[in-house]
Amino acid sequence: MRNYSFTKKTLTVCLIGFSAYFQARAQLAITEVMTGEANKNYPDWFELHNYGASSIDLTGYSWNDDSHGGFSGADTASFTGVTIAAGETIILTEQSAGYVTMPSDFRTWWGISPSIQVIILNPADPGLGKGGDSVRLWSTNVAGLGSNTNGLDLDECSDYLVQRVDTGATTVESVLYDSTNGLYDLLSSNGVDGAFESTLGDVGSPGVAPSSVAATITQTPADATITVGYTASFTNSGLGLPSLVFHWYINNTPITSQTPGVSIYYINDTSVVTLSGAQTATAGTYTVKAIASNGLQSFTNNATLTVNSTPTAPTIQSVTPALDGFDAYLGQTVNFSVAATAYPAPAYYWFKDNSPIAGQTSSQYALSLGNTNQSGTYSVTVSNSVGSTNVSFVVNVTPVPNLVVTEVMSDESTNNSNGDTSGHGDWFELSNFGDFPVNLFGYRVDDSHDTFADATTITNHAAIHPGESVVFVQDMTPDQFRTWWGPNLQPSVQIIDYHGSGLSASGDAINVWNAVAAVDDEVAAATFYSATNGISGGVSFGFDPTQLNPGGFDGQTYSTNGINGAFIATVGGDVGSPGTVVNVPRFTGIAPHTGGGFQLSWFTQPNWTNTVQFKTNLTDPSWTTLTTVNPAATTNDSYLDPTTSTQRFYRVILNLF
Repeated sequence: MRNYSFTKKTLTVCLIGFSAYFQARAQLAITEVMTGEANKNYPDWFELHNYGASSIDLTGYSWNDDSHGGFSGADTASFTGVTIAAGETIILTEQSAGYVTMPSDFRTWWGISPSIQVIILNPADPGLGKGGDSVRLWSTNVAGLGSNTNGLDLDECSDYLVQRVDTGATTVESVLYDSTNGLYDLLSSNGVDGAFESTLGDVGSPGVAPSSVAATITQTPADATITVGYTASFTNSGLGLPSLVFHWYINNTPITSQTPGVSIYYINDTSVVTLSGAQTATAGTYTVKAIASNGLQSFTNNATLTVNSTPTAPTIQSVTPALDGFDAYLGQTVNFSVAATAYPAPAYYWFKDNSPIAGQTSSQYALSLGNTNQSGTYSVTVSNSVGSTNVSFVVNVTPVPNLVVTEVMSDESTNNSNGDTSGHGDWFELSNFGDFPVNLFGYRVDDSHDTFADATTITNHAAIHPGESVVFVQDMTPDQFRTWWGPNLQPSVQIIDYHGSGLSASGDAINVWNAVAAVDDEVAAATFYSATNGISGGVSFGFDPTQLNPGGFDGQTYSTNGINGAFIATVGGDVGSPGTVVNVPRFTGIAPHTGGGFQLSWFTQPNWTNTVQFKTNLTDPSWTTLTTVNPAATTNDSYLDPTTSTQRFYRVILNLF
């Protein structure tokens, strides 16, 4: 069995353990967050409470939200000289010029006692998004760490992260801890648990902290068996207020994120320690100990790590992309990756259509796409002296498709909310303005999170053809969506249900990626603004074909019944044009003309040309163009076909672009 030793410098950091520093940090808790004030000129704020029995000097602490530089961009100055006494609740508020620039301004706004400590944060600090954000508090800052970072995951490092609070969308109520699930998803209610109204009508309880909530462990580390040199992960999680802080040991020696061969990830009351490299290079049996404490309660759980060196053939553990055939586009890079376990360590050999790819002998292969001839089957053989296995990928390389988000409905007359699916779901429309079909298999969609972690992956081979519009609806089946919108919804419209992030009625975004895209390489994207309910129900943000840049969708133009294909839903009276971007041509009359021929009339999109075509027999292989009708300013158009034929079949094509 291996005895682990560390340098004196690292050992000093690791032995922080359950010292006074560790205990003090665990006793702090963010107890309330306000992100959506009644008067938008007033600032966001959050509340911090000390549940411990002694004062804590906050000098050197830092904070940030979810999208402004993380730990490296955190506010490092606002806590200087600040002390929070045992049992004290303090307020940390952003600044707002002319409204809140000093503690007395905040106290006047809320009508709270002068004895409540109010800290005015750095004016350069970010605001908190009322559509959802996070508050992260660290017990140190970049300057405090100096050069002693050693590859730390600084943003989520459990060595220094006191707490991360994630909030959802809010209006004028602050957000509180929910003891039933450990999340911050409870909204303050006037008169409940010390909450009251501010002088402007906001609802919260600044300066009044909730009682502590007994901690419970929800997941303990499980035993693991791995091959020499590979990775083992252990998870410890729990709920409580204040939040649990986690500390790890291997063979009774403390480990931190600075320990060689170790990474520690901490978020939402869960800590995951991953041991690799130097930590798993020697066969043997090791004890992994996880201690969780919130300064008031402590829990210890053990797991056994068995590292063996028995010769084994390669076994595939994971594959990226994990798809059975997918489209990739010119200019993109396909990053193939195969994770395998074996002893001795395996070799990797890559092939295209069974021909070796020169120089590609690692577990990863990056394929830059510059030619559609790169379509084919890519495979990798993984082998050692005991055996071999292989993995293959079918890649279809095409030009970049012309996909456009053409409609969004984020505020229905009856919404699904809080797990209740009796209402109607948010939806958006994706249109193909290109000249070839696009396979949506493996596509990912998300709102303004702009992250693959929250994105929903399309798992069926749905194709969107040129000129077609597909509807993506949240938490509704296609049949439920059709019932909602009724007979005016074209029967041919494809409806894809998904279960991802909802779309905020206060403004949000849609991001669409294909299977191999990077985060900043969206195939289609659109931003929309705050929605409002119309007189008779919700109204979508629609498509305006006269505005071709970008794609006729500006995220602030509301749909109007009868215009650009919009109609009124059968249920709820919502207005939108799901499945179409314009008025689809529809014959309103075909009749013999007194002077001969046929008089044709149809409903169509105004101000665009229409092509009239005919067949004399439906079995004919193609249509014959009869005429192109000049644009009309109204939705009604007509044409007299002077034919002497006694039978013709007609169709009208709208020339949108």
